[in-house]
Amino acid sequence: ERLRHEFERREKMIGDLVAQLSELNEEKLSMAQSALDMATEFEEKIFVLQGDLERQRSKYDQARKALEALEKTLVTVENERIKLKNMVNPPKLVCSDDETTISNTS
Repeated sequence: ERLRHEFERREKMIGDLVAQLSELNEEKLSMAQSALDMATEFEEKIFVLQGDLERQRSKYDQARKALEALEKTLVTVENERIKLKNMVNPPKLVCSDDETTISNTS
């Protein structure tokens, strides 16, 4: 009788442990699924951000190229302005006893 009682007690204890393990496995599966869902969502956000970054990089490159072209145009305009100014108001030689210099008085 005592052995039977001990056997039943251990059998119940094993059943309880199996139930606890099953519950823990369910929790682990739930946590794993939640982590997988979060990772998938994060991956999707990264993909969207990469697309946004590429679009911003493209806009930046276009703006940089436009600015470089504008700078070249400004240099050209300034050079042409100087040429026109010299054509309208040519530089004059100014002679002094010590040296001869070119003066552009306007």
